[in-house]
Amino acid sequence: MLRSRIAGKLSSDDLATLDHLVDSDGPDGVVRRADLTVRAERTLWAARRP
Repeated sequence: MLRSRIAGKLSSDDLATLDHLVDSDGPDGVVRRADLTVRAERTLWAARRP
């Protein structure tokens, strides 16, 4: 989903590199790399009026 949103902002070489890295079957894909940790975080704020 992210790739489709940023495709117009990247060069064709950058898109090819991105495709290569996110390919889960490829030997250089990010899911197979031992030197990379993918983390995500979301913050939720909840408030209520007194």
